[in-house]
Amino acid sequence: MTTNEPPGDGDEAHPPNRLAGESSPYLLQHARNPVDWWPWSSEAIAEARRRDVPILVSIGYSTCYWCHVMERESFEDAEVAAFLNENFLPIKVDREQRPDVDDIYMTACQIYTQLTEGRPSGGWPLNAFLDPNSLEPFVVGTYFPRESMQGRPSFQDLLSSLSFAWRDRRTEVEAQANRIGALIRTQLDAEATTAPLTRSLVEDAVAALLRYHDDAEGGFGGAPKFPQPVYLEFLFGVGGDRPDVAAVVRRTLDRMAVGGIHDQVAGGFHRYAVDGSWTVPHFEKMLYDNGQLASTYATSVARTGDGYHESVLRDLLDYVLREMTEPDGAFRSAQDAEVDAREGGSHVWRPEEVAAALEAADLGNETSFALEVYGLDDGPNFQDPHHPGDEPANVLRLRDRPEVVAASSDASSEAFERRLRAIDAALLAARDARPQPGMDDKILASWNGMMIRGFADAGRVLEDPRYLQAARRAADAVLERLLTGGVLHRSIRGEVLSGPGFLDDHALMAEGLLALHEATGEVRWLDAASDLIALARTRFRDADTGRWFDTRSGQADLLVRSCRLDDGAVPSGSGTTMQVLATLAERTGDRSHLDDLQAFLRASSSQIASNPLGPLRALLALERLRGLDPARADALAAAASERPSAIHDGEADPVQVSIEPADVPGTATLRLRIPE
Repeated sequence: MTTNEPPGDGDEAHPPNRLAGESSPYLLQHARNPVDWWPWSSEAIAEARRRDVPILVSIGYSTCYWCHVMERESFEDAEVAAFLNENFLPIKVDREQRPDVDDIYMTACQIYTQLTEGRPSGGWPLNAFLDPNSLEPFVVGTYFPRESMQGRPSFQDLLSSLSFAWRDRRTEVEAQANRIGALIRTQLDAEATTAPLTRSLVEDAVAALLRYHDDAEGGFGGAPKFPQPVYLEFLFGVGGDRPDVAAVVRRTLDRMAVGGIHDQVAGGFHRYAVDGSWTVPHFEKMLYDNGQLASTYATSVARTGDGYHESVLRDLLDYVLREMTEPDGAFRSAQDAEVDAREGGSHVWRPEEVAAALEAADLGNETSFALEVYGLDDGPNFQDPHHPGDEPANVLRLRDRPEVVAASSDASSEAFERRLRAIDAALLAARDARPQPGMDDKILASWNGMMIRGFADAGRVLEDPRYLQAARRAADAVLERLLTGGVLHRSIRGEVLSGPGFLDDHALMAEGLLALHEATGEVRWLDAASDLIALARTRFRDADTGRWFDTRSGQADLLVRSCRLDDGAVPSGSGTTMQVLATLAERTGDRSHLDDLQAFLRASSSQIASNPLGPLRALLALERLRGLDPARADALAAAASERPSAIHDGEADPVQVSIEPADVPGTATLRLRIPE
């Protein structure tokens, strides 16, 4: 269970700032900061230009642990706020409501750290300092501490240095912003040039993923470990019949399922594991992870009949129905990582807590069994690094698949699982009585599309009408609440709609509707998906090149109109659009969808060919085109190369910086070297 109250609503001693009128739980968390926050808007940009001060755009989301930390340390501090308000125009952005803004400045962060550290990195909170006139960033980072630590500057020192640079070294700051801005444009809005799209690209991507796979613990790469369901979807789609590929997918699904990243008591998956064995998670739960993983485990069950994967899938879906579903059936966005400023505060266990929970459920005789099965008899595996005085605890995990653990204890699989189910129910009841993490209860079109697909895929594979009905209810709710006046909106919370949706909202929602059509045979879902893609075509497609952009044309508040092909934690709108076009062509017989798909692939071919591991959904669409119309695929494979000239990196940065690694995975902190 969770609370629908957003965590950390700020200091009630401070009057509300401009964020008080927003609907985003993340922005509302900052609505009583002493910082004079603005929401991202043309008015905020105009005010920064009028005052001639840099913009600080600080981007995060409501369930982000490190966002909470930086708020407590800096944004609730009156001294920091006073300096920030006087010398900068501070803007707060919910990355889930404005993925376009987040995408631009996360790309900037990766470019900036590549230039200054030699390797790209990023994370949230994301803090970018912008030239207000161009919206180009000149310094970008993630979490900055309130006090200098381990040789890293404090946030206050950073603000002082940048304020000085803006006043006294403006020409150099603007030059650095221009350079980073040019690289952002090159990466997010590359020219529509062509390169051959051969079958070898798919084979190369499969080979790379197999090399990258962790044979011991599954997944791809080391700590921190992310589920990366797009990788698994791709392997299922192009190599699932190969024994070596099938073994990689199964190993990853198994090791995630037995690990602490999988909530063993309540079901569902946390965002990622901080270690290499999937044991200790970053405790937030995101709808988009669980939606994609539902489809992934459903695919595994369909292909292999794996009973354990079916159990994991059912627990995931039941968790979403129990904790993440609105009364009308739409799905909420996320659950927080922390409780009472303790990460994982409601999720971790100590042996005496397990014993008490089982005694209360008249299962005291199962205490030793529970401690052994979930690893508590081996000692604690979790120590909150930010509260070293707290007693160590355990994240619950299994050593191996249940039937393997059962065999080692000479128990039948059925008896073992029966005992474990009773224990889990008792622990969940005890956990529900604890203080609960906050809930981000806004309804996002794109994320709902992924979860609708997950329920539809599972309902079809498991032949379970409950899950199909959940998919129907969510689809009806999203279309009724977010599709108004011919516009699909990005999100809604209560009765408050956000702005218009982006390409990924249309594409991922259409994909969910198509999964529902496949599962039920009900034509209304095919019609609704066709309508959404027709709407997206008018909003996002560039007739001259055939590309579909992430944002509408004519948005004056953006540095660049991006066309992102690479899939990340959320699949790209571009790759998903390509997949949807292939499905619509297949099911409707309308060849115009293949015209659009072929044109989009051709216009994106240089980007796809240069980095096939990035745009995996685009590669899947290429494979589907090969099956639907081999002649079109052959034409793309035979296309002549026409590549843009490389941009010159120029001289050393005008404002010299060095990077000190932060103690947060995936982040970096900047050390400025600006003369006093």
